[in-house]
Amino acid sequence: MLTPKQARQLLDSLKGHQLETLYVTMLGLGLRRGEALGLSWTDVSLERGILVIKRSLKREEGAHAGRGQDG
Repeated sequence: MLTPKQARQLLDSLKGHQLETLYVTMLGLGLRRGEALGLSWTDVSLERGILVIKRSLKREEGAHAGRGQDG
């Protein structure tokens, strides 16, 4: 868990980064990494101000990023 000061430092260091919005959302809503990565636009209603967590991504045991099934 981050302190408010640490959270502010993290967000300040992410200014302009392509993942800035993801981290702002995670910190602002208290989302876990898998919950945030599982979000899609169908989970968001900007008109109603609602975001619904419907799925979570998780890494399979022994899985390696960038490798195929044979790999």
